[in-house]
Amino acid sequence: MPAVPFDAIASNLIAAGVLAVAAVACGRWLNRPAVAHVLWLLVLVKLVTPPLFTVPIRVLPPEELHPVVADSGPEVIVPRTAVDLPEIVIRSQAEPPSATSETPTPAAVTPTVPAAPPFPWRSVVAVVWLAGIAAWAAFTVVHVRRFAKYLRFGTAAPDSFAREVADVAARLGLRAPRVRLLPGEVAPFVWSVGKTTLYFPHNLLDRLTAEQRATVVAHELAHVWRRDHLVRWLETVTVAVYWWCPLAWLARRELRRLEEDCCDAVVMTIYPGAGPTYASAILDTIDFLATARATPRFASAMGDVRSLRTRLTRILDGSKPRHLSRTVRVALLAFAVVLLAAGPRLARLTAMVLPISEGRPTGLGERPAVLEQPSREAVQFLPTPIRLKLADELETITAAAMSPDGRFLALAVGSQVMVWDLDAKRVAFTLTGHAETVNAVAYSPDGRSLATAGNDAAVKVWNLQTGTHRTLSGHANWVLAIAFSPDGRRLASAGYGKQVLLHDLKAGDIAVSLPGHTATVRAVAFSPDGRRLASVGADSLVKVWDAEQGREERTLTGHIGTVRTARFSPDSLRLATGGEDRTIRVWNPTDGTAVVIPSPEAVTALTFSAGGSTLFAGTFAGHVLNINPAAGKLRGHVGPPQPTHAEAIAAVLLSPTGHLLFTLSHDGTVLVWPSAGLPETARQSFRHPRDVTAVALSADGRIVATGGQDGGIRVWNAATAQEAGRFDGHAGGVTAMVFLDETRLLSVGRDERVRVWDLKRGQPIRAMVVPTADPKIAVSPNGKTLAVTGPRMAGVMLWDIESGSLFRRIATRLDGLTAVAFLPNGQKIALGNNSGDVIICQLPTGKEESRLPVAESGTIDQILFSRDGGRAAVVINRDADGESPARHEVAFWDVWTRTRHESFRPITAGGRIHAVAFDPTETRVFTAGHDGHVYEWDVATGQRTRMLHAHREAVVSLVVPRDGRAILSAGDEAAKFWDWPQEKLP
Repeated sequence: MPAVPFDAIASNLIAAGVLAVAAVACGRWLNRPAVAHVLWLLVLVKLVTPPLFTVPIRVLPPEELHPVVADSGPEVIVPRTAVDLPEIVIRSQAEPPSATSETPTPAAVTPTVPAAPPFPWRSVVAVVWLAGIAAWAAFTVVHVRRFAKYLRFGTAAPDSFAREVADVAARLGLRAPRVRLLPGEVAPFVWSVGKTTLYFPHNLLDRLTAEQRATVVAHELAHVWRRDHLVRWLETVTVAVYWWCPLAWLARRELRRLEEDCCDAVVMTIYPGAGPTYASAILDTIDFLATARATPRFASAMGDVRSLRTRLTRILDGSKPRHLSRTVRVALLAFAVVLLAAGPRLARLTAMVLPISEGRPTGLGERPAVLEQPSREAVQFLPTPIRLKLADELETITAAAMSPDGRFLALAVGSQVMVWDLDAKRVAFTLTGHAETVNAVAYSPDGRSLATAGNDAAVKVWNLQTGTHRTLSGHANWVLAIAFSPDGRRLASAGYGKQVLLHDLKAGDIAVSLPGHTATVRAVAFSPDGRRLASVGADSLVKVWDAEQGREERTLTGHIGTVRTARFSPDSLRLATGGEDRTIRVWNPTDGTAVVIPSPEAVTALTFSAGGSTLFAGTFAGHVLNINPAAGKLRGHVGPPQPTHAEAIAAVLLSPTGHLLFTLSHDGTVLVWPSAGLPETARQSFRHPRDVTAVALSADGRIVATGGQDGGIRVWNAATAQEAGRFDGHAGGVTAMVFLDETRLLSVGRDERVRVWDLKRGQPIRAMVVPTADPKIAVSPNGKTLAVTGPRMAGVMLWDIESGSLFRRIATRLDGLTAVAFLPNGQKIALGNNSGDVIICQLPTGKEESRLPVAESGTIDQILFSRDGGRAAVVINRDADGESPARHEVAFWDVWTRTRHESFRPITAGGRIHAVAFDPTETRVFTAGHDGHVYEWDVATGQRTRMLHAHREAVVSLVVPRDGRAILSAGDEAAKFWDWPQEKLP
């Protein structure tokens, strides 16, 4: 059935419509017909050329079969008797041709009233459209052939007239064209089918003087000089394709009108002062053409009588349109390149979660609401994936599976299976034993075995500890699908044999054979509870089997064409299937009802998230879709709207925690998508009456301390979020806090005081006065020394925390100190300033040891050191000014070589960075700032790997516990504990 790319056509029409408005303005109000002509020409070009990339205009709702609304349930599909249809097959390179199968075509019905199938309006429109194109093409061919017969009556022009034409051509820098004279009343024109020829009416030749003929010939040759005969071809093709579109016909009319104006300008340029002569020639031509026949397609002529009258007035006035200057030409060329390369796209899918519409649907009875509940799972992923760098570039991947612990990825590559170690980032081992292509791989639930199946009709079960395998018999043809039962005792396999075999892995034989499919079986899946087995195939059927009894429970119909993939939800209550009919169906396997979710392309792979709140689908075109299976809603794409893989997706896999999504394609690529946001529900919240400005966590992670803008300090039980104590800390607000041990807390405030608190008694035991209301502090690794500096201090003050006494001042030549940090050995101290320098000084002398020119300009706001002290993470913030753009980054420096660290790329943030922290492995760094988000970055690549919207306003402080499994953030009126996944990026 013909397919019409409606979205692409709509995009072209929008862009062409904008161009048409600009063309009208230039031609009629700015008196620039040359510019208007170029714009109208771009209208035609834009209509028939797809853009290289599109700019999504998200004005369309997601395409749905039926809307899912707040007070309605999903569409219900009840199985009914099937109707035979031929099989629809999409083939990969590894698939051989197979015999045509008969497939059932079900109809969607409600539980009580049968519903008619949807009207195939897209197919009807496509057929009408193609019929119109064929009719227009036939009409054009007939018309041109008839006119070509008339041209046979043309005779050679006299030598004198041929010399006149050659003289005009020379003035225009053209080679003299062939000249023919025609009988009858026809306008002079240039014929562009075959060799370019100037046709001139014989009777008009004698009515015009030599000067008049020269201007008329100049007008016609100006069409050749301007390449207007090529425009005729473009407009013919465009009008044929868009025969139904008024914009195409308007562009055709305006192009011809403007061409005459432009050619008039050419005549007035090469024959200055010949206006009256040219005008009289036009008048004689008007009189001659009173009964003239229309100029055919592919011909460029003087225009019709009405346009001649309009032009005559302009010529007699002595005005002529301005030519295109070099600047205007360059500008138009750049505009054309941008416009043709890009185009608007009416987007149906968005990367954000779409709200459920309100109101009642049409055609559905009243049913309970289906609302999307807040999920503890990641449902959005970063738009830019990480490409897994395999040892060798793979030509194709036909199947893939992930080990239960998420460490290994098994890839079917040709007749081998490559097992990739995601932690070590290398090939762990390769399994060889199949004689032909491997089509399916599956890990056993305990991760100790791997099953493979292929075109050699073999099913092999590999012992991953010993590397040995055994071959299961039963198949005589290609095996396309395998699946382990949840208890690991049985293995289901199926393929071109049209049967599903259940193998008893302990006995090594076939426990039961499940016949019933009438065509190739493409996928099998066990329910997580082990009670059911689903199989799908080229017969459009979804069969649900009692896995324990080995009998058919139900046949689900509804798909049209091959069903390629099937997956049970983690709770075993839903079964998702997808296929070549561009639908995803989420079934209730007990009663056979289904939610139908349309897909933009054929579906090739499915997987549920660990909690079942999200269904991910891979498509034949390389897209990955994010679906809410309960509500029957298509949330959007994972990644950009453009396909992320060049070929069909072979598998979609989730890591055990659900925060890494793997997509694998037949093009040989493996992409890893980190979750874009964690569930935005904090594990614990510690609230203040006013903004929280500082937070601290005890070393054992049991106590949280928060300081507020009101100057108060509160102490909390980290596990229960119960307040354990509070006391007035600092007038004007708390700026920083550090736990010295489980019973002592050091705090700094805007009252120019540093206090040490005894948490058991709730009283200060030390107080130190500092000469700044905005001090920058650091506590030595042994907790005995406090370093204090500030923008208005010309050095560093060192305090003994035990006694509360100042024991040394380190004077420096630097003003504007903005950061201070001890090196891990406690024998050196690092200072940052507002000029972008980091200075490392020895203790206790304060002698400058080295200087790191971290940034040419900008403020050093924070310095962190790795555990060995060899690497420094430096926060640089610089606001935009008239000379330099804003800069907000974390730069990594090698302390020993005093250069930027070669192994770590700088991290660039979109706004001011207020806080930064390493995770315990020092492979990740966390930043937070003005936008209320916490970002996780991979220090090796500089890529953002996760994002959390933690606070409504700026995040002012971050703390990472020793185990790295959570993050403590402070901002607005609360400090919050967030769970954080521990997965390593591949």
